[in-house]
Amino acid sequence: MNIIVFLPNWIGDVIMSLPFLKQLEEKTPNNLVTILGQNWSEDILMQTKFQYNYNLILYDRTDYKTLKGFYNLIKQIKKKNFTHSFVLSESLSSALLFMLSNIPNRIGYATQGRSVFLNNSIIKDNSFHRTQQFLSLLLNIATKPDLSMTPKGLIGDVSKRTNNKTFKIGMHAHSQASSRRWPTIYWIRLIKWCQKNNLKIILFGNKAAAEISTEIIRDAHNISVTDYCGKLSIKNSINKMKECNLFISNDSGPMHIAHALGIPTIGIWGAGDKTETGMQTEMGINLSAGAYCSPCIKNKCTNNREPMLCLNSIVPEMIFNQIKYYQAHGTFNNI
Repeated sequence: MNIIVFLPNWIGDVIMSLPFLKQLEEKTPNNLVTILGQNWSEDILMQTKFQYNYNLILYDRTDYKTLKGFYNLIKQIKKKNFTHSFVLSESLSSALLFMLSNIPNRIGYATQGRSVFLNNSIIKDNSFHRTQQFLSLLLNIATKPDLSMTPKGLIGDVSKRTNNKTFKIGMHAHSQASSRRWPTIYWIRLIKWCQKNNLKIILFGNKAAAEISTEIIRDAHNISVTDYCGKLSIKNSINKMKECNLFISNDSGPMHIAHALGIPTIGIWGAGDKTETGMQTEMGINLSAGAYCSPCIKNKCTNNREPMLCLNSIVPEMIFNQIKYYQAHGTFNNI
């Protein structure tokens, strides 16, 4: 088989696809594997603790959305004569791309009405975690996957944490979806509490996150934090994250990266479904208020009666208590 895998479009989903990639490589050792992903995905794949025997095709998302860019990618893929493809991205265009690239076996989930572009179109089992959903696709090349595998430990390591003289907490206060952003005023209260308790704070995120970090630093007054938002590549962010003793994040890609690194991680959940995409090990806790309107899976809150109830109900004291519990017991309080 000559196999190509279309990676998901989001950082968190790429992290959750790592067990699939690892097992694909292990279960098809005599086959060629190529991974198709956005430019930034290389920063993640090059950090993995296991070695892939794969080729890598990278594309720019903005260029991909143009007719010329899409056509050029088809020409590039056609030259490789792939026999099998896995479409981990759930977009319609990703399935269309592989059909137009003349790949005979196209495997993926029947999402966004794209079944017509897949000759092995599968109904997704929403009771499965996203990682298990990806792994289940391996059944279509006659191999039984290990559905218990999680991304934890598959990228990098956290050996630098043992050398910390000060307890370091990494934080990510941003999310692409406003319905997944914990209120800025809560982040400010959390950071002030941490500073009062002699905990060093490091802010992580992309250029969009820099707007929030600037607001936090401006409005908090007299706080001392290290702000990496908008200043580091994903690769360099991962290396800096390894120095953290603890990580606190909205439901987002950096949350999944921290957890995969083995860093104890507190995830703050609003509109997202923690059952499908939450952290799966004891080193991660998925904090949710259990609001009646959550998870809605919407990018913007539509609860006009009680806007952002799901996140407003997760008060900073809940995070304070988890930090104190972890420092005392080395684990989180899942009660």
